[in-house]
Amino acid sequence: MDSLKKFITLSPHNPETEMEDQQASKTEIHEYVLNEMHEYVNGIKKSWAITGCSILFDQWTDAMGSDLVNVLVNSPKGTVYLCSFGISVLRHNVSAMCSFLMNIIEEVGKDNVVQIVSTSTSAFMKEVGDRLAVEQRKVFVTMSASSCIGLILEKLKELKVIKETLKEVEIITNFMEKNPEAVNYLQELSNGLGLVAKPVILDAARPFQILENFYLQKESLQKVVLLSPDMVDVETVADLVFDESFWINVSSVISAAIPLVRVVECMNNSSHPYMGYIYETMDQVHSIWEVIDDVWDKLLHNPLHSAGFFLNPYLFYAGNQNIDPEVAAGMLCCIVRSTEDTYVQDTIVIEMERYRTAMGAFKAGKDICEDQNMSPGDWWNEFGKECPTLQRLAVRILNQTCDGGSRFELDRSSMEALVSAGKNSADLKRLTDLIFVQYNMKLRSLCSSDANEMASLDRLQ
Repeated sequence: MDSLKKFITLSPHNPETEMEDQQASKTEIHEYVLNEMHEYVNGIKKSWAITGCSILFDQWTDAMGSDLVNVLVNSPKGTVYLCSFGISVLRHNVSAMCSFLMNIIEEVGKDNVVQIVSTSTSAFMKEVGDRLAVEQRKVFVTMSASSCIGLILEKLKELKVIKETLKEVEIITNFMEKNPEAVNYLQELSNGLGLVAKPVILDAARPFQILENFYLQKESLQKVVLLSPDMVDVETVADLVFDESFWINVSSVISAAIPLVRVVECMNNSSHPYMGYIYETMDQVHSIWEVIDDVWDKLLHNPLHSAGFFLNPYLFYAGNQNIDPEVAAGMLCCIVRSTEDTYVQDTIVIEMERYRTAMGAFKAGKDICEDQNMSPGDWWNEFGKECPTLQRLAVRILNQTCDGGSRFELDRSSMEALVSAGKNSADLKRLTDLIFVQYNMKLRSLCSSDANEMASLDRLQ
């Protein structure tokens, strides 16, 4: 962005820049920067009609008890910030919340929106989704997969064996925190891994990640205890790390929880939208615990997930091409809700059979599935041209995310400042423009990793 670089050059944080009023300049967003950011956002908006898009909510309650939400829109071209609202007045009012969502859908384009992803796992949002399905049948309301998995992990912590094992792991963690030299020993013995080998991606996942790391470093932990006979609480920790029954319980907990943690890691690390994979990954683990079934069935599972599995050639052609009843029901639901035109519905069903039996170009597509060099959506762009009606539906479904807006970790204090601002229209406009630029610069930087843009973002905040 040339104008953005020019803005950085004019910034009071540049030591070569001399400006009379540095404080005023620090908060000023030059019109050309704002316009260029609008151009960037508008460029992404143009893709929504082809790939479809997901409206993402980043919801939270501030220190004053006010309910706030940042509204983002995600598509393969990138994620952009749209607007922010205080929604306390909508609390527990299904009709009012549906009207609010309808307005957002209209702004984004009702023919563009495939789903709304909420970070709330409340029964209220589930009811809102059911109501909206009647009023806007093309749009699905789904729950953020990471939020649901966080809820599952919290429920797992309450199961007796897991609860007791995590308490024992906490004893080891506290021992490490009380004895920094023990942490140093562990890092030396484990090539610098420390307590958590990977970044914490979810608060609810942290104790399980620590547990897994301890399990992988079992021998190193035992050596730390032997090397630290005079440390605080070392005898209690020794009783644990040399007790094989403790490690058997740890292994059992890992088997239950870590596959769920891996789902969130995959969603965060994958370069492709995860809609085509969420059904399969959850299906592999949800039968382990009744509590997982409860959250999956009541909150997370959605017809889009079943359709995503069916339309993902890498998974579908890896099986026997027979359609599971639950998958078939989800796929048919998506077909019926995508259009009221029965001719189009029938056409999609006919084209589905060509896809199922790998006829025509699908045969060539099936043959390259082992490589998985392209995303499922790109695969359909390449090999689905002989079935354009099904192709359009597949592209729109497979290009959607499964996660909400909270994972982008936008600076919520900016929005809270806007809500608490006075009625001065000039101040409100300045803050609104500042948030628009700040948020979209961060979202853009997460895609581009542009160093200059990251630096300018720091200066704006």
